[in-house]
Amino acid sequence: MKKERNHSLDLIKTFAIIGVLFIHSLAEVYFRIPNYSTESNIILTIDASIFRCAVPFFVMVSGSLLLNEDRKVSTKAFYLKKLLPLCIITLFWFVLYSTFYCLINKQPFFDYFFSFKGTNCPHLWYLILLIGLYLITPILRLFVKKDNKKYILLFIGLSVIFQFLVLFLKNYTNVFDVYFEKMKFGFVTQYVAYYLLGWFITNFEINKKLKIGLIVLGGVSVVSCAIGAWFNIDLWYGYGNEEGIFTFLYSLGFFLLLYRKENNGKCIIGKFIGSRTFGIYILHMIFVEIFLRFVFPLDTSIINPILYVPILFVFSFSTSLLSAFLLGKIPYVKKLLLM
Repeated sequence: MKKERNHSLDLIKTFAIIGVLFIHSLAEVYFRIPNYSTESNIILTIDASIFRCAVPFFVMVSGSLLLNEDRKVSTKAFYLKKLLPLCIITLFWFVLYSTFYCLINKQPFFDYFFSFKGTNCPHLWYLILLIGLYLITPILRLFVKKDNKKYILLFIGLSVIFQFLVLFLKNYTNVFDVYFEKMKFGFVTQYVAYYLLGWFITNFEINKKLKIGLIVLGGVSVVSCAIGAWFNIDLWYGYGNEEGIFTFLYSLGFFLLLYRKENNGKCIIGKFIGSRTFGIYILHMIFVEIFLRFVFPLDTSIINPILYVPILFVFSFSTSLLSAFLLGKIPYVKKLLLM
């Protein structure tokens, strides 16, 4: 029996894709205006706070779906039906975007194919992240089961300590450099914690008081991210190789706020956008570049950079969504959009 679609996950994915496109719109404008200006500080602060949970959200949703123990799948089947198509799609988009940047910037193809030299938003890094997560998914599925709840919590707890908290505190003392880094806890770092966290939240009921507390803590954390960005304290709002404790707490709290285990009611807009997030994500940088270069190049003497950002966002989002919708109607092409 096919499991009913969870509409709150569509809502979370919708917020996440809006966040990704807003981050890239902010970034493209940020790199085109003077550093440390009032406008650049405002743009960085918005980038580093409100939408900082976008990428963690996508990883958490992937974890909730791909680690679901009710979905019985062998390692061979998973690699052939999930990992292999993802690798082929990744290669295709790397070639396409390398060709695209090569043509518009008139630089060697392989500068882009191997390093994305010259582009400020190499968004395809997320595909490489997904390949890594897909590679270890069959291994994680061996122990990611409801009966192993306490071990999953232990893993997430270790990640919070060694990836988030230690990295945050070591900026203020060398004690953690001397002792904790020598423990070599790399296996609990990076995005695996978010992957497991998404599965955990969607499979267990969270105590109401604890849930409210985490949501409030998430609210405090997004304010902390904004303060960190304003005063250029990157460890307060980072993610990825330099993970931020506040980004983690914000992502956790906001995910809890949006997620509903019950499927009461449907959000048509959420489902329409949520089912096309990959297509929007993969296509949007083409339209960002087209807008910046040909449609309405940024001229600070004509328009304030802060006002330019939502215009760029609306253009890239609407054109990407429309393109994903239309391309999704073509049988073989839609596979390149994971549809």
